[in-house]
Amino acid sequence: MTLQQLKYIVAIDRYRNFAKAADACGISQPTLSAMLVKLEEELDVRIFERSNKNVTPTIAGEKIIRQAERAIAEAERIAELVSEDKGDVAGELQSKCRAYHRPICPAKIYPPLHRGLSAGETQYPRDEG
Repeated sequence: MTLQQLKYIVAIDRYRNFAKAADACGISQPTLSAMLVKLEEELDVRIFERSNKNVTPTIAGEKIIRQAERAIAEAERIAELVSEDKGDVAGELQSKCRAYHRPICPAKIYPPLHRGLSAGETQYPRDEG
């Protein structure tokens, strides 16, 4: 069982459609189906009931999906901890202003962030990949 397989079953649960889930995962629908079958065989349990129009989790599948969501969140947290230890700053920054507030230049609020971003960029640090 891999973390990727767990992400696939979470996507299938979210979209309840193999084609949409495969598209969201960036893989083909046959690949997604094959990975699900492989996981179900490994666990010796059916995770989803499939019909021509519906994809629904089985009772056991619901439990597996919830645990998969927790495992994915924990794996993401591990990556965050490593980044924090390296001194990396990443993530989404949201800023909201009410109409009655005087405009404030973001560079005055957090100059290092402003220096790290060019006009129109939305991620810090810049994705060099």
